[in-house]
Amino acid sequence: FLRRPEEDGGPDRCAGGELGAGAGAAEGGEEGPPEAEGGPAGGKGKDGRKKTRAERNRIAARKEREAARSQLAQERRFAKQLENIDGIASEIDREEELYAARKRAKEMRPAAVPRLGKHKYAPEKVQVLATDEVDGSLRKLNASVALSYSVQNALQKKGLVEPRVVQRKPRKRRRPRL
Repeated sequence: FLRRPEEDGGPDRCAGGELGAGAGAAEGGEEGPPEAEGGPAGGKGKDGRKKTRAERNRIAARKEREAARSQLAQERRFAKQLENIDGIASEIDREEELYAARKRAKEMRPAAVPRLGKHKYAPEKVQVLATDEVDGSLRKLNASVALSYSVQNALQKKGLVEPRVVQRKPRKRRRPRL
């Protein structure tokens, strides 16, 4: 009741004697169900037999009819588009006007300052002396240390330097001595 694996090719062997070869592949040479190849490209009829000349003629005539229908439908679409060419042209003009208006609005807006670091650029308030506050000539005014701040501010506005924010350090409380 026990057989040796060498006698019948073993439990994992197929009829062909090779691993992985199916019994159907070794016998008939066909793979998969016959209905998968039953279409026009497979060369088989509905029941798996060879197509007759009449069947092939019917298929070819059907393909020609479908191609003619699709060609006619495409010509009708083109004809409708030609009839509606004024509407299409006006729609294109409207879109171009909208695009030009958006472009003009963008040019009118001030350019945004590029954001380099963690903080957003915030322009500082300009400190200007009023005419009644100035004593004497403008040429005799002393230059203040604000010049370096104004240069730094201009560089930050152009996006060449990262905006800096003064970091507040927590004050250390001194313990009272006893």
